[in-house]
Amino acid sequence: GNIAIVEDSRTDIYIATYSAKMCKLNYSIFTSGEDFLKSSEEFDLILLDIYLPDINGLELVRKMQQKGKHSDTPILIISADESTETIVKSYLMGVDDYIVKPFDSKILSAKLSSLFRSAKYQEIIQENKYREGRIKLFNEMNIALAHNLNNILSSLTLNINYIETLCTAEKGKERFNYIYKDIDRIKNILEKLEKIKKSGEIPLEKYIDDLDMVKLE
Repeated sequence: GNIAIVEDSRTDIYIATYSAKMCKLNYSIFTSGEDFLKSSEEFDLILLDIYLPDINGLELVRKMQQKGKHSDTPILIISADESTETIVKSYLMGVDDYIVKPFDSKILSAKLSSLFRSAKYQEIIQENKYREGRIKLFNEMNIALAHNLNNILSSLTLNINYIETLCTAEKGKERFNYIYKDIDRIKNILEKLEKIKKSGEIPLEKYIDDLDMVKLE
């Protein structure tokens, strides 16, 4: 995991980096809110001081929300401000946790671990929702595709059988063998579509430009 430490106090930076190491988290340090906003890095957690030299931490949270930056990233406030008003305001703004300075590195490590687990759990939930959506969409496409292919296949087979009875040349019959092979390929695809629909497992393989393509043959 990667954590952003937005803090200007050397002492608190030391404790924060030590806690991050204890949780086996990578970290980047920003001593001002402006530097943090300019960063293009992606983070799993944000450790944020309220009283930064250039901006109030809660104002920084508001700016992130306006820009849609790190909108889903858990935020842990670290501040010497222990007033109920500030703490409640922080939670109402969407901050995930609040710890009052001075703080113990063990407590900070525990909070970081808890938030990181929570963030990973949310990622899993979102991934499952995304996958369920893809499976639902694929099944809907599967039903429509299978129906249309079956209609085409039935008509094709019927007409080929009729034409074959009228054809006596060996070369003509050889061509019909190729057509029957293609019909078998279509049947194979339909069978795989049916298996995918029943199992819910979509076999994907990497294709051009890293697109995920459904593997049916």
